Amino acid sequence: METGVVVQEAYRLDGRLHRDPNEGPAYVYRDPETGVVCEERYCWHGRLHREGGPAKVSYGGGGTVMLDEMYYRHGLLHRDPKLGPAYFERNDDGVAFMEVYYFNGSQYRDPADGPHLIARYDDGRIEAEEYSEPGQTPPPRRPASKRRGPEPAP
Repeated sequence: METGVVVQEAYRLDGRLHRDPNEGPAYVYRDPETGVVCEERYCWHGRLHREGGPAKVSYGGGGTVMLDEMYYRHGLLHRDPKLGPAYFERNDDGVAFMEVYYFNGSQYRDPADGPHLIARYDDGRIEAEEYSEPGQTPPPRRPASKRRGPEPAP
């Protein structure tokens, strides 16, 4: 059945997903029947990347509940641990059940500030926590460059 809904919207440069994050996501997927946005990805030259917000967001519940949000910088999961987790997942009721702190692609959070991984039951109670090793230093600010091919088409 033809609904007239644009299901996928992709901005590309040289075959790779790319769009200035200030202009909006490079990739948007909508529910074919309702047209409600289900997923957004912000990409810069084929890599998930966005400053000041999540680079990948998935929605549920008619587009009203963010099921997951992931913060990326130049293709690596990354967010200043003081600002919150780089990976955050909720259930359909909006209850957070997974939070993971990443710094330059590695799970890390200063143990004095709390665990780098927090898993919860559906009711929000903490199920498990993991801490970075005491004395462990954060990954370098600029990780070694990894040559990557273009991101596969969504």
